[in-house]
Amino acid sequence: MRKGLKITLYIFFSILLLVLGSLVFLNSRWGQNFVRGKVETYLRSKLKTEVHLGYLGYGFPKFVVLKDVLLLDQVKDTLLAAGEVKLDLNMLALFHKELILQQILLSDIHAHIYRNQTDTSYNFSYIIQAFSSPAPAGKAKDTSASSFKMEIDRIKLDDIHLRYDDHAGGILFGLNLSHSDISIKKIDFSKLFFHIKDMSAEGLQTTISQDSSWLPKKPDDTSKTDFQLVADNVNLKQVRVDFNSSLSKISFAMNAGNVQLALNRFGLVNSLIDVKKLLVYNSDVSVTLGKRNLPASGGTAGQDTSVSWQVRANDVTGN
Repeated sequence: MRKGLKITLYIFFSILLLVLGSLVFLNSRWGQNFVRGKVETYLRSKLKTEVHLGYLGYGFPKFVVLKDVLLLDQVKDTLLAAGEVKLDLNMLALFHKELILQQILLSDIHAHIYRNQTDTSYNFSYIIQAFSSPAPAGKAKDTSASSFKMEIDRIKLDDIHLRYDDHAGGILFGLNLSHSDISIKKIDFSKLFFHIKDMSAEGLQTTISQDSSWLPKKPDDTSKTDFQLVADNVNLKQVRVDFNSSLSKISFAMNAGNVQLALNRFGLVNSLIDVKKLLVYNSDVSVTLGKRNLPASGGTAGQDTSVSWQVRANDVTGN
């Protein structure tokens, strides 16, 4: 009896020692570098393209840090380059299909999403295809069973550069951002509902161009899912917005030193914009409606059918 007890205790403490040793190794510099190499190799094999992870760090069960990240698309163009990505999250909640992020920090981010004029797929579509598992024959895929509940409390952004070039859909979008700090009250991705508690941003520049779409016309969508946005307090500094549409013949440009906004509700389905407060300081706004017929090289100008307005104001207040 005593001998059996000794053997049992020996096995128990051996297993405990092995688990503790594994945890110590995985949280050491050598262990994290080992995991980084395995993750990098797996992603390269799965995605069939170049994936580079310069650094992978983590502290179980609190945070994950990635540095010097590079992901290429299938034609070897940069899809994503990131200086640093840090996620403060509850790892244990992942076992209950809950992704709870206390904080997301993104720094030195460069992303380029595009779709060529003759293509219906984006340059990131291969990632979705690589990780999608086909449903069994004759059975529809159950998406509810694998869905995650997601919560995000705070997002901090530094040195962000995004490009979205949808040549097939006729939309070109660019964004440069120096710094932003966003505190989120509620997010419901199933209903596309977003409630921002506080948001500050500095050095925000956006350009939007709209042109003809080369995509086939979609059937009328009868679904009632609505994108809804609520913002309690938004403070933007050094804002630059440029919009140009060759379809509606509208050009809009705004350069503002400071914009303060409180938004009760913004909804797409009902075209609802309910603004509680809007303060604009040191602004310069220009709007052009209609078509400008510019002269060709060596030719003469045609009739200019455009109408332009330019407004400059030091202080504009709306309630």
